[in-house]
Amino acid sequence: SWFWNGGMDGSVTYYFFALLVYPLSVLRGRDRLLFAGFIVAHSAALHVAAYLWPELVVPFRDAADRLIDLTSGVVCAGLAIAVAVVLVNASHDREKERLAASERIVRENSARVERTLDALRREKERFSLALTSARQGWFEIDTLEEKVTVSPEYAAMIGRPARSYDTSLG
Repeated sequence: SWFWNGGMDGSVTYYFFALLVYPLSVLRGRDRLLFAGFIVAHSAALHVAAYLWPELVVPFRDAADRLIDLTSGVVCAGLAIAVAVVLVNASHDREKERLAASERIVRENSARVERTLDALRREKERFSLALTSARQGWFEIDTLEEKVTVSPEYAAMIGRPARSYDTSLG
């Protein structure tokens, strides 16, 4: 006898359902599909085998045996599904906490960057005011970009208008 407890009339389908929940909740990608496909194919094969060879099915002795079998199947499958739900929820909660922590870090870093940029703008303004009041200018040679940047004051110091100053090194 291959199919104890009434075969497909018993609780075995509950176990297949519970077993199917695990690959859907834990595995990812191709592994999920392969495992779920195997469980579905296995369940279908058992149904076909029970149909083609009914002599392999061991029937229940009485209705009480069937009730015990189905009740225990529902309880065990329910517990298995509950464990899967708890695992998925715990994983979801951990990921939510990690995301919240990452968002907090991004906000803190963004605020720090904004404060630094504000400080740089203020320093640039102070430096520009100091150069202007001292009637000084500046120039910058960028060898990577092959260009020269000059302040209007520097262009005036060398006797050229800032707009007509050639700023290309090439």
